Amino acid sequence: QESKQKLCRDGISFFNKMEVSAEQVEQAVVEFYRDPVSKSGLNAWLMQAQHSRHSWTFAWPLLDPRKPEEVQFFAGNTVYMKVSRYWHEVPKEEYEPLKIKILNLIAQYSNSKVILNRLVKSLGAYVIHTIQSDWTTAIQDIITMFDPGTVSGIEPSTALNLLFSILTVIPEE
Repeated sequence: QESKQKLCRDGISFFNKMEVSAEQVEQAVVEFYRDPVSKSGLNAWLMQAQHSRHSWTFAWPLLDPRKPEEVQFFAGNTVYMKVSRYWHEVPKEEYEPLKIKILNLIAQYSNSKVILNRLVKSLGAYVIHTIQSDWTTAIQDIITMFDPGTVSGIEPSTALNLLFSILTVIPEE
Protein backbone atom coordinates (compact mmCIF):
# COMPACT_ATOMS: atom_id res chain seq x y z
CA GLN A 1 0.00 0.00 0.00
CA GLU A 2 2.78 2.43 0.93
CA SER A 3 4.70 1.70 -2.30
CA LYS A 4 1.51 2.33 -4.30
CA GLN A 5 1.02 5.70 -2.57
CA LYS A 6 4.67 6.57 -3.14
CA LEU A 7 4.31 5.57 -6.78
CA CYS A 8 1.35 7.92 -7.19
CA ARG A 9 2.86 10.76 -5.17
CA ASP A 10 6.40 10.57 -6.52
CA GLY A 11 5.66 9.06 -9.93
CA ILE A 12 7.95 11.35 -11.84
CA SER A 13 10.99 10.98 -9.61
CA PHE A 14 10.40 7.24 -9.20
CA PHE A 15 10.16 6.81 -12.94
CA ASN A 16 13.24 8.84 -13.79
CA LYS A 17 15.48 7.08 -11.27
CA MET A 18 14.60 3.46 -11.94
CA GLU A 19 14.22 1.17 -14.89
CA VAL A 20 10.58 0.26 -15.29
CA SER A 21 9.83 -3.46 -15.16
CA ALA A 22 6.96 -5.41 -16.65
CA GLU A 23 5.90 -6.36 -13.12
CA GLN A 24 5.70 -2.71 -12.03
CA VAL A 25 3.66 -1.79 -15.09
CA GLU A 26 1.34 -4.76 -14.65
CA GLN A 27 0.75 -3.83 -11.01
CA ALA A 28 0.09 -0.20 -11.95
CA VAL A 29 -2.40 -1.15 -14.70
CA VAL A 30 -4.28 -3.53 -12.39
CA GLU A 31 -4.38 -0.90 -9.62
CA PHE A 32 -5.49 1.75 -12.11
CA TYR A 33 -8.66 -0.24 -12.79
CA ARG A 34 -9.22 -1.30 -9.16
CA ASP A 35 -8.49 1.78 -7.08
CA PRO A 36 -10.20 5.05 -8.09
CA VAL A 37 -8.27 7.00 -5.44
CA SER A 38 -4.92 6.29 -7.11
CA LYS A 39 -6.22 6.62 -10.67
CA SER A 40 -4.82 10.04 -11.62
CA GLY A 41 -1.36 9.39 -10.19
CA LEU A 42 -1.20 5.97 -11.78
CA ASN A 43 -2.41 7.35 -15.10
CA ALA A 44 0.40 9.92 -15.12
CA TRP A 45 2.97 7.27 -14.22
CA LEU A 46 1.66 4.82 -16.83
CA MET A 47 1.76 7.51 -19.52
CA GLN A 48 5.37 8.31 -18.64
CA ALA A 49 6.26 4.63 -18.67
CA GLN A 50 4.55 4.17 -22.02
CA HIS A 51 6.53 7.02 -23.59
CA SER A 52 9.86 5.89 -22.12
CA ARG A 53 12.49 3.77 -23.82
CA HIS A 54 11.77 1.12 -21.15
CA SER A 55 8.45 0.37 -22.82
CA TRP A 56 10.20 -1.45 -25.68
CA THR A 57 11.27 -3.96 -23.03
CA PHE A 58 8.28 -4.22 -20.71
CA ALA A 59 5.52 -4.36 -23.34
CA TRP A 60 6.37 -7.80 -24.75
CA PRO A 61 6.06 -9.89 -21.57
CA LEU A 62 2.76 -8.15 -20.81
CA LEU A 63 1.35 -9.44 -24.10
CA ASP A 64 0.83 -12.81 -22.51
CA PRO A 65 -2.65 -14.37 -22.77
CA ARG A 66 -2.40 -15.35 -19.08
CA LYS A 67 -2.19 -11.68 -18.05
CA PRO A 68 -5.36 -9.71 -17.27
CA GLU A 69 -6.97 -8.33 -20.43
CA GLU A 70 -6.44 -4.71 -19.36
CA VAL A 71 -2.71 -5.41 -18.98
CA GLN A 72 -2.57 -7.02 -22.43
CA PHE A 73 -4.44 -4.07 -23.93
CA PHE A 74 -2.08 -1.56 -22.31
CA ALA A 75 0.87 -3.52 -23.70
CA GLY A 76 -0.66 -3.73 -27.18
CA ASN A 77 -1.40 -0.03 -27.11
CA THR A 78 2.16 0.64 -25.98
CA VAL A 79 3.60 -1.36 -28.88
CA TYR A 80 1.40 0.53 -31.33
CA MET A 81 2.34 3.90 -29.85
CA LYS A 82 6.04 3.06 -29.91
CA VAL A 83 6.03 1.78 -33.51
CA SER A 84 3.92 4.65 -34.80
CA ARG A 85 5.45 7.58 -32.87
CA TYR A 86 8.85 6.46 -31.63
CA TRP A 87 10.19 4.61 -34.66
CA HIS A 88 13.43 6.59 -34.39
CA GLU A 89 14.22 4.57 -31.24
CA VAL A 90 14.38 1.29 -33.17
CA PRO A 91 17.89 0.39 -34.34
CA LYS A 92 17.94 -0.87 -37.92
CA GLU A 93 19.20 -4.29 -36.82
CA GLU A 94 16.02 -4.66 -34.73
CA TYR A 95 13.60 -4.09 -37.64
CA GLU A 96 13.33 -7.76 -38.60
CA PRO A 97 13.00 -9.12 -35.02
CA LEU A 98 10.34 -6.48 -34.34
CA LYS A 99 8.40 -7.50 -37.46
CA ILE A 100 8.56 -11.16 -36.45
CA LYS A 101 7.35 -10.36 -32.92
CA ILE A 102 4.39 -8.39 -34.22
CA LEU A 103 3.44 -11.03 -36.81
CA ASN A 104 3.68 -13.83 -34.23
CA LEU A 105 1.50 -11.88 -31.82
CA ILE A 106 -1.08 -11.20 -34.54
CA ALA A 107 -1.34 -14.95 -35.14
CA GLN A 108 -1.48 -15.62 -31.39
CA TYR A 109 -4.22 -13.03 -30.79
CA SER A 110 -6.19 -13.78 -33.96
CA ASN A 111 -9.34 -14.40 -31.90
CA SER A 112 -9.03 -11.46 -29.48
CA LYS A 113 -10.40 -8.41 -31.27
CA VAL A 114 -9.44 -5.71 -28.78
CA ILE A 115 -5.75 -6.60 -28.55
CA LEU A 116 -5.56 -7.76 -32.16
CA ASN A 117 -6.64 -4.31 -33.32
CA ARG A 118 -3.65 -2.69 -31.61
CA LEU A 119 -1.27 -5.29 -33.05
CA VAL A 120 -2.64 -4.93 -36.58
CA LYS A 121 -2.23 -1.16 -36.29
CA SER A 122 1.33 -1.77 -35.07
CA LEU A 123 2.05 -3.83 -38.17
CA GLY A 124 0.49 -1.11 -40.34
CA ALA A 125 2.77 1.50 -38.77
CA TYR A 126 5.74 -0.85 -39.18
CA VAL A 127 4.96 -1.26 -42.89
CA ILE A 128 4.72 2.50 -43.38
CA HIS A 129 8.16 2.95 -41.79
CA THR A 130 9.86 0.16 -43.75
CA ILE A 131 8.19 -0.21 -47.15
CA GLN A 132 10.35 2.40 -48.90
CA SER A 133 13.70 0.79 -48.21
CA ASP A 134 13.70 -2.12 -45.75
CA TRP A 135 10.60 -4.19 -46.52
CA THR A 136 9.77 -3.24 -50.08
CA THR A 137 7.73 -6.42 -50.61
CA ALA A 138 5.62 -5.90 -47.49
CA ILE A 139 2.21 -6.01 -49.19
CA GLN A 140 3.04 -9.11 -51.23
CA ASP A 141 4.60 -10.81 -48.20
CA ILE A 142 1.56 -10.10 -46.01
CA ILE A 143 -0.79 -11.45 -48.68
CA THR A 144 1.32 -14.60 -48.89
CA MET A 145 1.61 -14.99 -45.10
CA PHE A 146 -2.11 -14.72 -44.51
CA ASP A 147 -3.28 -16.56 -47.64
CA PRO A 148 -6.25 -18.61 -46.38
CA GLY A 149 -5.24 -21.49 -48.65
CA THR A 150 -1.73 -21.90 -47.27
CA VAL A 151 -1.61 -20.45 -43.76
CA SER A 152 -1.18 -22.99 -40.97
CA GLY A 153 -2.33 -22.77 -37.38
CA ILE A 154 -5.14 -20.31 -38.17
CA GLU A 155 -8.57 -21.06 -39.58
CA PRO A 156 -8.83 -19.94 -43.23
CA SER A 157 -11.69 -17.54 -42.44
CA THR A 158 -9.65 -16.02 -39.59
CA ALA A 159 -6.63 -15.67 -41.90
CA LEU A 160 -8.80 -13.88 -44.47
CA ASN A 161 -10.17 -11.52 -41.81
CA LEU A 162 -6.63 -10.81 -40.60
CA LEU A 163 -5.48 -10.13 -44.14
CA PHE A 164 -8.33 -7.69 -44.76
CA SER A 165 -7.72 -5.98 -41.42
CA ILE A 166 -4.01 -5.55 -42.12
CA LEU A 167 -4.52 -4.31 -45.67
CA THR A 168 -7.19 -1.88 -44.48
CA VAL A 169 -5.11 -0.40 -41.68
CA ILE A 170 -1.97 0.29 -43.75
CA PRO A 171 -3.49 3.25 -45.67
CA GLU A 172 -4.93 4.59 -42.39
CA GLU A 173 -1.44 4.75 -40.93
